[in-house]
Amino acid sequence: MKSAGAGTKMRQAIDLTTLQRLANNQEYKQDFANLSSLSNFLTAEGKGHMLTEAIKNGDASRLSVYLSQKVTH
Repeated sequence: MKSAGAGTKMRQAIDLTTLQRLANNQEYKQDFANLSSLSNFLTAEGKGHMLTEAIKNGDASRLSVYLSQKVTH
């Protein structure tokens, strides 16, 4: 039986691979370049997964709430 943690790690690896391919795609290269500062900030905060989720799901509401809280504190 596969552990839940192994499944999560596999999904994260697939997500990362997909995002890397998109980032290297000429059509999306500038978009990902524009996100680099945000990505670096979130990674330093230990919240890099939030950007990945927002891109993957097409929903940035959780990311927006997190960033709003960071600005007000």
